[in-house]
Amino acid sequence: MTFNINTFKQLLIFVTSVVVLVSLAVRHHNIETLNEHITKKGTDTYVVNTTEIGKDISGFAGKVPVEIEITDNIVNRVSALPNAETPDFFNRASQLLNSWNGLSLNQAISKQVDAVSGATYSSRAIIANVHKGLELAA
Repeated sequence: MTFNINTFKQLLIFVTSVVVLVSLAVRHHNIETLNEHITKKGTDTYVVNTTEIGKDISGFAGKVPVEIEITDNIVNRVSALPNAETPDFFNRASQLLNSWNGLSLNQAISKQVDAVSGATYSSRAIIANVHKGLELAA
């Protein structure tokens, strides 16, 4: 078998083309996925919803999704979405929702927030959902 440089060049061009097409398809899919979880709300404000991206995160009684409103890369507010947590425990844990307000995305992502004693599962679920949403937003 002899080595033909033209055949090698054609094969290299073909492989490169396939890689580029696959990369474009993956990027397009990621942008569509991103658009499903981030909603634009005004010129510089958007809201991240963790209902789907945090579906693997559970509190004591189930999923604990949140919405994160961000303006000019600053977290305005974090709000709890409907969940099945016990109201008494969730009310204790929900004091964490203000922990990220006023922080830049980078500050909010790196902020260490401790769980609320007596509502540990709900707290951890809130923290994990916020981190997942912030990472998506960044």
